[in-house]
Amino acid sequence: MRRCSENPFSYLPCEVYHDLVDYTLSLPCHELPELSKLCLLLINYRLHRIDLSCFEDYKRVPGYDFDKPRKTCSLLIRELSKYTFPNVQSIYVPFRFSFTSKELGDLIQGCPNLKTLHTAAYFDLSAIENCKRLRSIRIHSYFHLISDFLEKRAYSLMHLEDLNVLSVCNAEPCFRTYECVANILIHCRNVFSVGMIDSSMAINYIINERSHADLDFPFAFRLRRCFWGYDYGKQLERSEDAIIYKTNYTNIIRTASTACPLVEELVMQVFQKESLKPLGLLRRLSSLDINFTQCDGNFLPDFFSLLSEIGHNLKHLSLEGNVTFPVNALCNYCINLESLQIKDLAGVEDPIEPCTSLKKLKRFYVNSVNQECLQFMLKYCTNVRELFLGNVQYLDDIKMRKILHNNSLAKLELLSIDACNLSEQGLYLLVKSATNLKNFYLGSPRYSLQSMIREMKRTINYVDIPTDFFYQKLHNCTF
Repeated sequence: MRRCSENPFSYLPCEVYHDLVDYTLSLPCHELPELSKLCLLLINYRLHRIDLSCFEDYKRVPGYDFDKPRKTCSLLIRELSKYTFPNVQSIYVPFRFSFTSKELGDLIQGCPNLKTLHTAAYFDLSAIENCKRLRSIRIHSYFHLISDFLEKRAYSLMHLEDLNVLSVCNAEPCFRTYECVANILIHCRNVFSVGMIDSSMAINYIINERSHADLDFPFAFRLRRCFWGYDYGKQLERSEDAIIYKTNYTNIIRTASTACPLVEELVMQVFQKESLKPLGLLRRLSSLDINFTQCDGNFLPDFFSLLSEIGHNLKHLSLEGNVTFPVNALCNYCINLESLQIKDLAGVEDPIEPCTSLKKLKRFYVNSVNQECLQFMLKYCTNVRELFLGNVQYLDDIKMRKILHNNSLAKLELLSIDACNLSEQGLYLLVKSATNLKNFYLGSPRYSLQSMIREMKRTINYVDIPTDFFYQKLHNCTF
């Protein structure tokens, strides 16, 4: 590999150079400079990040040559792989482009101080052995390729003492991945997240079946972010493995909860209501995303029993299940809750009884909510910053005036409504009252907000697809 030679950009002040790189790499691919100029800019010893997400934007340009960004990205990787970049700390490669895995591996090897690696392109994982400062590795690739490497050479990861995240995004059901995840947990002792892939079976495998000769036992895992369940976002299949897994699920969760006392963020699929009780051991839990859609029987009493133990620690709670979740009961147990997402129906048990704990709520997302619950919520959610409502066709001008009479929504910054029955006048009252509103989405009815915003002399962005807190927090690429 060659060192980066001096070029015209070498004489720019360091801050100006970094700003120029950031600006250039933020451009959509059809606005990027030609390859030779791009190489001239990037092949510089001061380069501190290689972010090729700009090559994803070709999808948004009608009539644009589909192959051009792929070819350009491939050629760029090929050129960069010939040099060493001592100051590069972050690499992001979005797609499986046509460059070879060796070229990407060479580029990674040429960045000895790399800290963050996020790629959808496969490469020989032995390339990371030279990057002793790596903290985060996220790979969107074929799981069997990663599994083969970990089975044969997982020991080579032991020298990565700073590694906190090793995430395999394109995974498979838990009973096909647990040995691979176990290799990660054994050889990467400081890892606190393996991404949105089940770790509970791997923990059970390590504790119950594997030889402990190379482990400090009893083995305490340092995991702080976990997904426990079959396969994120998928239904449990009816195979023999799945039946055995579901039968033993409560014991699996009990073992995992005992072995992971440091867990702060948990995403979990519940198949048996009895599996909720062991979660009471997670005294540091502050974020809980729980899916009850495949749980048999009435799970709410068991869930509220759990909340009576850990609810006061929770700041973020996301729920999905084929029941009505009583919002005031949830917030009475979770007195410090800042974010609440209910993907099904939200209700209220006693609308007469005040619920002062709702005043701490900053984010509220609900797919379906009756008008009694909505009015109750917004009466007490005086500090709400983000509000996502699904289909609220009953919300008309009269009800909006009543809501605004009790709560001006003055602190609201982001509002998304899929469907409502507000007139333009009702919408005007809402936007005028929400004086801090910065981002807004209304699915139906469609109104032009431009004249309204100009009249108020406000800066409000109308967004097509609002990005919410939970989407960002629980995305495969960030968890």
